[in-house]
Amino acid sequence: MREACAAPGAPAPGARLRAYFRLALGIILLATFLTAATLFSAQVPALVTMAERIETYDLRPAAIYYTDHKAAAEGEAFIHDSLAYPPRKP
Repeated sequence: MREACAAPGAPAPGARLRAYFRLALGIILLATFLTAATLFSAQVPALVTMAERIETYDLRPAAIYYTDHKAAAEGEAFIHDSLAYPPRKP
């Protein structure tokens, strides 16, 4: 039989505490992963070289990404058009 004091659909006792425990565990795991990734990235030669060049030349990586993205789209359009409409002799 059901207890008279429990409302239908009510969470089990301690469910809220378990939910907060899972949230805290997730945040701790995320912080641990980010810390390990940061420490590990200092040991990767390619990342170290790239970081040094970014600082040496005072580059903005986000600006380079969007610029390259636009250039890639223009190059793709040029190749598509040159294949679709090849040059012809007059």
